[in-house]
Amino acid sequence: MLLVITDVGKRVEIMKSGVKIMSKKMIVYSVILLLLLPAVGLKILNRQGEKSFQILTEKSLNVFYGESPETSRTAYESRDWASLPEAVKKYLQRAMPAGGLRINSVRIREKGEIKVHEEASWKPFTAVQYVSVNPPRMVWAGNAEHWPLTNLGILTTYLADEGQTSAYLWGLLPAFENRGLEMKAYLMLRWLGEAVWYPTALLPSDRISWEAVESKQAEVSKARVRFTDGEMQVSGIFVFMKSNGAPLLFRVEDGAMPQLSIYRFYCTYSDWTRFGDYQVPRKVTEGLQYGALREDRLKITVSELYFEQ
Repeated sequence: MLLVITDVGKRVEIMKSGVKIMSKKMIVYSVILLLLLPAVGLKILNRQGEKSFQILTEKSLNVFYGESPETSRTAYESRDWASLPEAVKKYLQRAMPAGGLRINSVRIREKGEIKVHEEASWKPFTAVQYVSVNPPRMVWAGNAEHWPLTNLGILTTYLADEGQTSAYLWGLLPAFENRGLEMKAYLMLRWLGEAVWYPTALLPSDRISWEAVESKQAEVSKARVRFTDGEMQVSGIFVFMKSNGAPLLFRVEDGAMPQLSIYRFYCTYSDWTRFGDYQVPRKVTEGLQYGALREDRLKITVSELYFEQ
């Protein structure tokens, strides 16, 4: 055994068999360091994942902008909705000017809560959504706090060929993926339900058509909307409040394609406010309905909304 007494601080160090026995303070510091290492590692992983997820998002946006070339905005007039069901006409008169230019594209900054599956708990998220009206396209890039220090990057794309939702732990490791024609149909319904954020998209066109639906409730009116993109068509029912004309609910109607009528997509709207020339809901809740059971999956609050020329 070797005993060394230092003059500075009178600290005693004992060396035995070549192993240094640390002071209590050094032990505490070492334990703290060991506890912090995983957290530091996860922060670095999240930082690297953000870069990787941004690259994936940019690739999707390159396709999005390639399929949505810049075009001059076309004009519309109030006579364009003259033949619409009364409830739809009342809503559009409230939502946008009587005459103006159709919205080509919009960029939306969002925050809120998300449930990635039915057994998951609610997690906070932030997202940026890119929407094209003509042709109808969408890219949604979100970042949710999945576990402490573990982010989940979620990339949802509705492009020409198909729809797809992919998720990545730390923005790097694939967690799940859903793609194909059924997903495209679901995302067409989402694009349609969210069109209250870009309301000129709901004007009659070669893609959008409307018809009145009888309502058994005195306080609301209903209308059916059909949306066609290529060879695929989806449809749903908008429910409007008679008191102010604002949409209260959008849902897939009965008789839609089998996969979509079992788990039926819906949106609800609240906190209507004005962004630029348009009256839109700041809060939108989306979910799936199975029989009489509704399950919210996405609670969105709009932070910023940019109408791009």
